[in-house]
This record gives sequence, C-alpha cells and structure tokens, in this order.
Amino acid sequence: MTRDSRLLLILSVLCLSWHSATPHHYYPISFPILNPQNSIQLSSSQTTHLQTGKCEDYPYRSLTLTLPGQAPTTLYPGFIDSSRVSCLTLTDGYIERINSNAFVYLTNLLYLDLSRNRIQLCDLLTFSANSLKTLVIDENTHGSQDVVLTDSGYFPNLQHLYLRKNSLRDIRINLRSNFPSLTHLYLSDNQLDGRSIEYLQLPSTLTHLHLERNWIYHLDTSNLIGLTSLFLDGNRLGSVCSWLCQNHNSLALRRNSRMKFLSLSANEINHVDRDSFIDLTSLQSLNLAHNKISYITPGTFNGLHQLSDLSLSHNSLTSIPDLRSLGSLASLSLDHNYIGTVHTGAFGNFYRLLYLSLGSNRINCIETSAFTNLQSLKELDLSDNQLSYLPSGWISNTCLEHLDIRNNRLTSLDSLSIPDLLTLTHIYVQGNPLSRYENYWWINPSTRVHIEYNSSVRRGTCYVQCDSYSIPRVSFADEWVVW
Repeated sequence: MTRDSRLLLILSVLCLSWHSATPHHYYPISFPILNPQNSIQLSSSQTTHLQTGKCEDYPYRSLTLTLPGQAPTTLYPGFIDSSRVSCLTLTDGYIERINSNAFVYLTNLLYLDLSRNRIQLCDLLTFSANSLKTLVIDENTHGSQDVVLTDSGYFPNLQHLYLRKNSLRDIRINLRSNFPSLTHLYLSDNQLDGRSIEYLQLPSTLTHLHLERNWIYHLDTSNLIGLTSLFLDGNRLGSVCSWLCQNHNSLALRRNSRMKFLSLSANEINHVDRDSFIDLTSLQSLNLAHNKISYITPGTFNGLHQLSDLSLSHNSLTSIPDLRSLGSLASLSLDHNYIGTVHTGAFGNFYRLLYLSLGSNRINCIETSAFTNLQSLKELDLSDNQLSYLPSGWISNTCLEHLDIRNNRLTSLDSLSIPDLLTLTHIYVQGNPLSRYENYWWINPSTRVHIEYNSSVRRGTCYVQCDSYSIPRVSFADEWVVW
C-alpha cells in the first residue's frame, strides 16, 4: 500500500468516526420528504427529564422519523408526504409556525412530538391531525409568560396530550369538542390556578389529569367526575375537604366515585376533614406525603375499602393514625414523621399488608404484639429511630423477609427478639453500636445479616401498582416518584 493510499484510508476512518460521534445536526435532512421507504432515527444532543409516551407503545406502527433539530421553521402542507409514517419526532429545533394543514399528507400519523421548539402561541394547537393518538408539545412558547390558549384544531382520535412547561396561565378552548377521545391530559409545570381548571370543558373520556407544580391553591373537583387518576403534587393546597369547606386554600373532593389514584404530595396541607374522602369509594392509592399533617381524625378513611396504598411520609404526625378501617392496605408509608411509640393494635386489621415503612421517626418503644398477626408482611423499615431493644413476641405470626433497622441504638442482635422468625432472609443493622464480642447470636442460620456498610446491601425495588401506573420505590425511606 502506498503512502498516499494509507493517508486516504486514515482520513476515511477519521471521517467515519467524526460522523458517528457528532450530534444530530451534522446529518442534514432536506425537506420536503417524499414517500420515505425506511425509518430515519437520528439521536439528539439535548437531554430532557420529562418522560412521555413512546412510539413503541403502538404495536401496529409502520415508519418512524426521528429528526431532532432538523425541521423547517414553518411546517407547511407536504413538508413530509407519506401514508406510511406512524411516528414523527421533530424536537429541539426552531419551529415557529405550523400551518393548519401541515400534516394533511401524513394520513396514518399516530405519534407526534414537537417538544422544545419555539412555536408561537397562535399556532400551538391550531393545526389538525385526524389519525393522531399522542401529541407532545412540551417546553414551547419560548420566553413567553402568562400564556392563554384560546384556539385549537380538531383532533378526533387524540388520546394523550402533553402541554407541560409552556407557561400556561389559562386554557379557554373547548377540549370536549376539539378532543372528543382524550383520555390523558398532561399540564404539569405551568401557571394554572384552580379556577382555570374548574372551568375547563373536558371530554367525558378523560381519565387521567396531571396538574403537578402549578399555582393551584383551591380546586373543586365536581367538574372532574370521570377521572380515575388525579395528580396535584407540588401545588399550594392547604387543606382537604368535601362539601363543607372552611378554608380558601382547599381541595374539595366531590362526586369522584371513579377516582382510583389521588396524589397530593408536596403541598401545604395541614388539615384533612373527616369526610374528605366520602365520595371516593373506588380509591386504591392515596399519596399525602411531604405535607404538614400533624393529626388524622379517626374515621377519616372510613369507606375506602379498596385502598391498597397509602403514603403519609414526611409529615408531622406524632402518633400512628387510626387506620383500622383500611383492611385492604398492602403498602403503608409513615416514615419521616415524629412518631415515638408503636402501640399494640396499631395495625390490628392489616392482614393484607406487605410493606410497612416507619423509618426516620423518633420511635423508642415498640409494645409487645405491636406487629402481631400481620400475616402477609414482607418488608418492615424501622431505620433511623431510637430503638435499643425490641420486646419478645413483637413480630410473631408474620412472614417477614426483610427487616431494616439501621441507625438505631441496638448493642446486640439478641435484642431484636426474633430467634424463631424462619421466613426472615435479610436484616440490615448497619449504624448500630453492636458488640463485637458476642459468641453466638440467636438468629435463624438462613438469615443474612448486613452489619457493615461496605457489605453487599441490595434492597430489591418494590413497586406500588395502581391502574396503569407503576411507582418505583427503592426503599421505604425514598420518596414516591410520579410519572
């Protein structure tokens, strides 16, 4: 091989390497795109923390065009002409305008993502796409404030609409007429208040409404009677009530008999009326974490016979609330409160309880038989408390597999009082002042004891399942994560 040939080969390899490592904009796409025969999927140099539905959710899709940063500034009729394109992603670009007939030749388009462009307010929803099922227009209206949506095209088959991080102050379009098939509406991270939500004209098909991190300090849900899932995390609500609400910053839960999932974490809730959930007879999961609740009136959860998951983490509770009516609970989170004592009978009717979190409280006393007859209990978190011993029989008649009692005041494993718990597979005792000179620990030999923090500590991820949502929790001290 000649020197020139070797040089040419090296340059060719460098060129190929540069193409494989350079962000998407090195690969220019010319418009219009006419009758593509294959999918085109370019990678984006941008990162986003907003999760959305995916094109892969549609099993009968055909071609996919993923063209970040490639679209023209104006989307015009015929900029892509193909009846085979099912999924189109035009994120991270400089789209400013959308012609009302821009997608007329994309007759089988199912999924469209226009996130992170500069679409003007007047064009945000004024186009139409008859076949579209998922539309994502997150993080547009570049630099705008107090955006009010007043106009929209017709989307007869749209089911999922994402309008997050758009500085929306109000929505005055008729969603019932323009989106008659809508099931999921994502309005998180905007500037909406309760009044704008109460006056929304919603289609009867809507089941899931995401309103996290808006400016909502009052909301009456009587206009949301068809919902099965409502997310109001990170707003400004101060109390929860039903029909006789006394506070101006309250959530009034009315006529929501279909509601299965309600998430109210990270608000400013300090009071929950006794009859707050009287209409929520189908509720399966309730998240009240990260609020200011110091007391739950007995009977507050009466009637919630289907409730399987309850989180009261990160509140100001000083005692375990009366939850005995919740016989269907499978997961209960009471961590990060100010609870001092676990009394006998506190969990008397929880025969289906699998996961119980009491970590990061001030617990220094657990009464005898406090956890007796929790026949289904698999995982118990008592970490970061003030326990120096546990009484004999405190957790008999259970099927406990994982016990987390890290960072307490135990000096001996015998003080755990669990010699006959044959189902126990893992005990986590790191951070306790355990004696190094014990000759024998009365622990089931099949139980793995984690003593040092550098030992292999592997807590399996548990999942709270509700409707179509799966909420992962790495351990019971972790916050709930809402998708």
